[in-house]
Amino acid sequence: MLVALFALILVPLVAYRIARQKQPTYLWSVTGLTFGLVAYPASFELYTMAFVHFVGFVPGMIGLQLTLLHDAPRFDIPTILGLRESGKVVRGNEHLVIGMINGLVWGVVYGVIGFGIDKYRKARQLNTGNA
Repeated sequence: MLVALFALILVPLVAYRIARQKQPTYLWSVTGLTFGLVAYPASFELYTMAFVHFVGFVPGMIGLQLTLLHDAPRFDIPTILGLRESGKVVRGNEHLVIGMINGLVWGVVYGVIGFGIDKYRKARQLNTGNA
C-alpha cells in the first residue's frame, strides 16, 4: 500500500525534474498536469492509511479530505456524457473509464493552474529584466 502511494507521488516529482532540465518555461504546467493525473488515486491511497495503524490515522484523515475534494467529478461527468447509466452500480470497465475521466479533469485543472504560475513567472522575469 505504501509502495503504491510513493510510486504515485514520484510521478509528479520525476516530471518536475525532467521539465526543469528540458523545458523550464513550462515547469509548473507539466508538474500540475502530472499531479492532476495522480491526484485522486494518491489521495485515496492516503485515505486508506487510516485503517492500517493508529499512526496512519492523521495522514488518513488528510487523505479523506483530499479524496472528498477530488471525488467530485467522479460519477457526474461520465453520467452526463452517457458513458454510464444513472442510478446503476458501477461494474467492470466502468471503473477504468471513470478513473480516466477523473484523472483528465484534475490534470486539466492543475495543468491550467501550473500554466498560470508559468505565465506569472515569465512576466515577472520580463519586468525585472527591463528595469
